[in-house]
Amino acid sequence: MNRTTCWLIAGVFCWGVTATVAEDAGVAKLEPLRPTPLLQQPPEGLPGGYRVAKVPPQVEFAVFPGQFDGARLWSSWGDALCAADGRFYASVGDHDAPHGTTFVYAVDPVAKTVSRVVDGNAVVPVPVEKYSPGKIHAPLIQAADGGIYLFGYRGSVRQTTAETGYRGDWLLRYDPATGRTENLGMPIAFSSVPVLEYCPALECLYGMSVPGETMPEAQTQFFRYDLAKRRVAFLCAADTQGPRAIVVSSAGKVFFESGADATGQRQIVAYDPDQNRVRPVSVKIPGDGTLRCVSRPDAQGVAYGISKDGVVFAFDTTQEQVRSLGPAFVAGKLYTAVCRLDPTGTYLYYVPGAHGRSSEIGTPVIQLNVKTRECKVLAFLNEAVRQQRQYNLGGTYGLALSGDGSQLLISFNGSRLPLGKQADFGLCAAILLQIPAAERQ
Repeated sequence: MNRTTCWLIAGVFCWGVTATVAEDAGVAKLEPLRPTPLLQQPPEGLPGGYRVAKVPPQVEFAVFPGQFDGARLWSSWGDALCAADGRFYASVGDHDAPHGTTFVYAVDPVAKTVSRVVDGNAVVPVPVEKYSPGKIHAPLIQAADGGIYLFGYRGSVRQTTAETGYRGDWLLRYDPATGRTENLGMPIAFSSVPVLEYCPALECLYGMSVPGETMPEAQTQFFRYDLAKRRVAFLCAADTQGPRAIVVSSAGKVFFESGADATGQRQIVAYDPDQNRVRPVSVKIPGDGTLRCVSRPDAQGVAYGISKDGVVFAFDTTQEQVRSLGPAFVAGKLYTAVCRLDPTGTYLYYVPGAHGRSSEIGTPVIQLNVKTRECKVLAFLNEAVRQQRQYNLGGTYGLALSGDGSQLLISFNGSRLPLGKQADFGLCAAILLQIPAAERQ
């Protein structure tokens, strides 16, 4: 049974619901791919300059259950999570507007199941003609309280109007222990949130928001959300378009884009939590200068990221210095939306071709040694998945690595064969890689 309350947050009324997903929501099985040399076989014509793993990973595959027919475009836009319970969590949405659908799934590597655990419309029920998010664009975040936090995101900015009832997007908290999801209201009014990171040292969420049509003075914003007090502790305008990543140090200092210099190069600023203010820094992101994805910092305070045009870099959050490590791969669409640093701080994992056409280079899963800059392909996934599961891998915005670095979950956009108009979108799937110990030494 749902429990409904109403309160005032950020100047707008928000309905709060605690809900659980029905037991018949659907469960899919992770099924292993048969061993095949295709996993170690690059596409014809791909240039050299990388290694291929000697021992291929075990690959398991499942389509996320509950993606109903007739949706606008099933797609996965938010980063995934490996939680404290050992399960992975990933999200999908139907991209619809003004009334969209969003789901969160638990991927159990032991039970080999993919289960839907959150239905956004069950938590925040609104009339079908009114606004509800069609995406989850920001990462799923687990805090020290055990809860998994997530923001909705609009399916279309054109539908974020007063007529559709748009007042912002809801922050939800899913409790893996109880299976219940709580609505925490709309912390950032008239905005959707595509960027979210957790700072354990300060027990807060950092993020960036983008305006909807109803915002009186449209602006992108940077914010700090206090988890204990459940309120925004800091909010400021950020002069940037389409923010997708921020760098968070272990002490809680945050680097993000705001403004540009005389040449058009994106500027980086830093939020100092001790002084609770933003200051300019003399840091430049390599490549096109756009901060697209970033890992957690290692023990020395160095985070690793990738620019929008596919240049890998090291970002020293202590010295406030950046150095380029070279291109993300030797060919193909290098746009990469997510990356993960392994527990040793040695390997950076990612999959180039996030927004489609990853199949042109075989959908490689990259393991980059950030110390030696050696690029290794753990597996070329696409042809093996096509032949054994009749599915084309489009690209990924969701990646999660287990605590010991042995398992890698990838939430893929893609489509069934034969390919139609949307070869790289329309049906979302999970792939779990068991990375051999020999390839992690």
